[in-house]
Amino acid sequence: MSDVSDNIGMTRVCRVKLEEKDLKEISNQFSRLVSSLSKSSEIEGFFDEFLTKEEKIVLTKRLVLFMMIKKQYSSSDIWSALRFLYFFPQKYQKLSC
Repeated sequence: MSDVSDNIGMTRVCRVKLEEKDLKEISNQFSRLVSSLSKSSEIEGFFDEFLTKEEKIVLTKRLVLFMMIKKQYSSSDIWSALRFLYFFPQKYQKLSC
C-alpha cells in the first residue's frame, strides 16, 4: 500500500501560521509523545507511520550531522559523508547535548 503523501503534492509548510504559544504547546506534546516511546519497535513504528520516506531521510541525515559535529568532524568530511552544503553544518555548531 502506498503512502498517501507520496500520491498527493503535500506542501512542506502550512500557510496558516500558528501563534507562538500554540506552537510551543504542540512542540511540548510532540516531545512528550516521543519521549514516552521506550521500545525500538515502538519508535520505529511511530516514525514509519508519522514521517514520509523523504522526511525520514532528512531527519536521519540531520541526526548524523549533529553526531559528526559533536565528534568534531571537519566540514569537508561532513560534505563527503552527507553531501550537505559546506556552510550548512555551521548552523548546528551551537547545539549541545
